[in-house]
Amino acid sequence: DVAYVISAGYIILCMLFANVLVKVDSVTPALAWLRWICSLFFAMAGLAEVEFAGTAEHGIPVGDAVAADFLIHLGHGITLHEVGCLAFVWAFYLLFSVIGFLGLKFLSRSQV
Repeated sequence: DVAYVISAGYIILCMLFANVLVKVDSVTPALAWLRWICSLFFAMAGLAEVEFAGTAEHGIPVGDAVAADFLIHLGHGITLHEVGCLAFVWAFYLLFSVIGFLGLKFLSRSQV
């Protein structure tokens, strides 16, 4: 039951800070750091760059203009591109797998 509550809270956090519903630049700095613990933030940045980079259309914002809104700037001129975003998503996957394994191994009790 606890896992359902924690996972629901994490999913809501990810949806808010994925840079789609709410632009992270418009969030107060006290809450803006939460984007770094959301796997969907990195997944959406990588997906936007793969889908929109290099396309062109007249009259509507597409292509590199849209992909630039999703770029992740790490500081010192370093920008995270699609391979880096994929690496972060895999790191989140590994982290959650290890937490799940350790939780099942040490926190669960046998019902037999």
